[in-house]
Amino acid sequence: MAVSTMEERVHRQLEGHPFARDLLPEDVDALAERAELIAFSSRDVIFRAGDPADTFYLVRSGVVELTVDAHTGFPRVIQHISEGSVLGWSWLFAPYVWKFDAVAATPMRGIAIDAAALREHFGENPGSGFRVMARVAAVMNERLDATRQKLLQT
Repeated sequence: MAVSTMEERVHRQLEGHPFARDLLPEDVDALAERAELIAFSSRDVIFRAGDPADTFYLVRSGVVELTVDAHTGFPRVIQHISEGSVLGWSWLFAPYVWKFDAVAATPMRGIAIDAAALREHFGENPGSGFRVMARVAAVMNERLDATRQKLLQT
């Protein structure tokens, strides 16, 4: 029985994630080279608003709550991010700080990608950057639409 290396495990998990589906093999390789597998327990803080946005997260399992401080002492849940989705895009835009808090609502497993290294790769490989950014833009569009729907219901 062959033992897989951590790099192979990361690559395999990334290939199976919906975000990477149908990306070119070299794009998946570029993501995998900058990635590691992560896990959070329920109620662990993944990031806080105002902290440096230095990681691009792909959720493999579990649920993450995006919250905002409503200045009431009780954070308001803006959205639930679940299995197969993307967590955060503040890493794309200067000054690269998180706008929300992200807390694991359940145990969460994911893939963490070094955002600075990924942005550098995009600068050196604009085609790869465009293809990955098109995926991120699609997620942003879905999230904005979901937020709009939520606002219309309240």
